[in-house]
Amino acid sequence: MNENEVWPYVLILPGSKSELKKVFNTLFKSNIPLEIVGLFKDCEKIYQSDIIKKFKNHSNKSILNYLKQLVDTKILETGIEKIKKEQRSFWTKWYKLTSIGRYILSIFNPEINEEQIKNLIKELFSIYVTKVIKIAGNYGINPSELNMLFQKALGGA
Repeated sequence: MNENEVWPYVLILPGSKSELKKVFNTLFKSNIPLEIVGLFKDCEKIYQSDIIKKFKNHSNKSILNYLKQLVDTKILETGIEKIKKEQRSFWTKWYKLTSIGRYILSIFNPEINEEQIKNLIKELFSIYVTKVIKIAGNYGINPSELNMLFQKALGGA
């Protein structure tokens, strides 16, 4: 691999080692979690039953376990809603990507459109700046100093 083949990813990762280990284990211990994340490229939310159907070669229990891990690591969020189908109403669970989940999808899905990339950059920038300001405050760095550095960087852009 040469230098031109390397993409300079900025990784937004949890601060604690145990949480970091949990995220890496969830995503990379098997290819199924990344495949689950990949299902979301064209939609806002997906129902649990639809996810299970996509992975019919795997047990429901293992897919539900992967979904739970993705929720625990804040890659997916979940909710329940009432659906009416043919005179029947029932509750069903849905999943959707969190901002971190959308970022992970962008890393492994180069087919996202320009608008999605713009939104993702803004979202990640906001997360990053918020965290940097908090960390800087812990070390006595005034936010105005960071603002000056930011303004200086903008002047050089």
